[in-house]
Amino acid sequence: MCGIAGEIVFNGHPLHSLTSWSRLVDRMWRRGPDSSGVWTDHHTAVLGCRRLAVMDKAERANLPIRSEDGRFVLAYNGEIYQSGNLEKELRRRGWQFRTRSDAEVVLASLAEFGVDALEKFNGIFALALFDARERRLTLARDHAGIKPLYVLHHRQGAIFGSELELLLDTGPGREQPVDPDAMAMYLRLGHVPAPRTMLRDVSMLEPGTWQSYSADGQIKKGRHFTFPLETDRKIKRCDAEPAIEAALSSAIRRQLVCDVPVGCFLSGGIDSPLIAAIGARELDRPLDTFSIATDDAAFDESVEAERYAAAIGSRHHVITMTESNAQQLLTQTVAAMREPMADEGMLPTLLVSQAARERVTVALSGEGGDELFFGYVARQCAMLGAPAPTDRNDCYARSLNDFPRELFERCFPETPWWPSGATVSGLELAPDEWVDWLRHAEFCGYLPYILLKTDRASMFHSLEVRVPYLDREVIDVALSIDPEVMIDPAAGIGKKPLRAILRRLTGIETAGKRGFSVPVDDWIRGPLRDGVMTSLDRLAGLDDFPINRRALRQVVRDHMEGRGDAGTVIWRLLVLDLWWNRCREANR
Repeated sequence: MCGIAGEIVFNGHPLHSLTSWSRLVDRMWRRGPDSSGVWTDHHTAVLGCRRLAVMDKAERANLPIRSEDGRFVLAYNGEIYQSGNLEKELRRRGWQFRTRSDAEVVLASLAEFGVDALEKFNGIFALALFDARERRLTLARDHAGIKPLYVLHHRQGAIFGSELELLLDTGPGREQPVDPDAMAMYLRLGHVPAPRTMLRDVSMLEPGTWQSYSADGQIKKGRHFTFPLETDRKIKRCDAEPAIEAALSSAIRRQLVCDVPVGCFLSGGIDSPLIAAIGARELDRPLDTFSIATDDAAFDESVEAERYAAAIGSRHHVITMTESNAQQLLTQTVAAMREPMADEGMLPTLLVSQAARERVTVALSGEGGDELFFGYVARQCAMLGAPAPTDRNDCYARSLNDFPRELFERCFPETPWWPSGATVSGLELAPDEWVDWLRHAEFCGYLPYILLKTDRASMFHSLEVRVPYLDREVIDVALSIDPEVMIDPAAGIGKKPLRAILRRLTGIETAGKRGFSVPVDDWIRGPLRDGVMTSLDRLAGLDDFPINRRALRQVVRDHMEGRGDAGTVIWRLLVLDLWWNRCREANR
């Protein structure tokens, strides 16, 4: 896993200096502590990369990597799990390989097949390929948005990077104004969905897309993966469990292949325990598993996680999170997120990533299980059990919005409840089949937010996280099964096949989903109280945004005095203030 950055300039404009780019790339050392490299043709493009060595740790595999004839250069962040098969195909076409790194296979595939190669990749990636002959830069992001990639467009060219903060430290980045619509989206959702970012001329590549830039300023865009709305439900009910288990087993076998130690996150729910159970079965040695314990019984899953660990025979490591961790974890969170994102689950994810990195370099995780197999039962069952609304985008957005509408309109009276034309799921119109629309919305609208949190928290500790549920084979199997096999809205139960497989492998009947989280309401009243009050007086980032501060102060007062729980709303504003204030201090 790595961090990438670079630029292309148009029509002969000058590049930034190599010294500047070396400094910028080295700021991403947490994403790639093993090596750093910057390449340039001195005329049109710069590509930089920090590397976390997972496959072929030798110096020959350092990045950026060039083709033997010097025409193509690749900066690459990710892993392609079927690179061995692609390598065999490319060898038949005459390609020779100097490393065991999948990056060299990615380079050869793109050189041989162009952007059509992206459809062949089963893995996680964000990449930049420069064609020195055509003087063209191509950027691309994986099918699910597991790895981030940002682009800043300016008059003289484009600058790209794995981290939004990195782009803010360039000359054009310092000049970018805040996008008020993006700010409004953040206040509602706790993040800014791609392709928007907080800044007006900076975008995030959407999952499954590519963009190319030529030296004369021409820009092309395309899509290499589309999550389907209508699916061929060819797997029968009786075959669902064997098909899912076989696909997960294949995915996990692929993702266990690396030259460094591998472990697995372990919650007390369904998704990660199933990954750990299959992973332990596939390994010829004990699997290291990692979980969080907390002194708040409502959030503590450590007992359930330890039962799973005992059942699968893993070496289990438990990390305890208490109120005394709160301020330290908040400071780490602001440093790690690189952009405002208000998922409080990032705090325990940071803690478990730090503990995992002490023993392993790669960890398997359960992201994607809820979206593909209907695990968010609180909102999904309520929607599926009700008549289809006329505006499903609005209905789904309201289900994600932890900022109650009446409260939002009181605190931000000049801001529309939802920006005109904005969607969470990427769909303007819903199909007749409501359940398919809902799964599409979860995968395309909500999952990228969860993945961004995991990427930020894990890479802050130089830990590569792999997500077997988002393997292309597993996705294909999930889409081939009738959703009625997975979710029972009347009973309020989702992920039925996953539950059954897990029960058979471990003998444990799961109590259901809680996941890594924190008692944010209590922490805001307790150890974070002083910092919250300072931040809400300052509200950096919202200087020019219309706010009813009197109404906002009343919300905070009611929460602090126990007349209501508004912790999620306050957390959103706290994170925003701390991040913007950090950026201001850095610019000074």
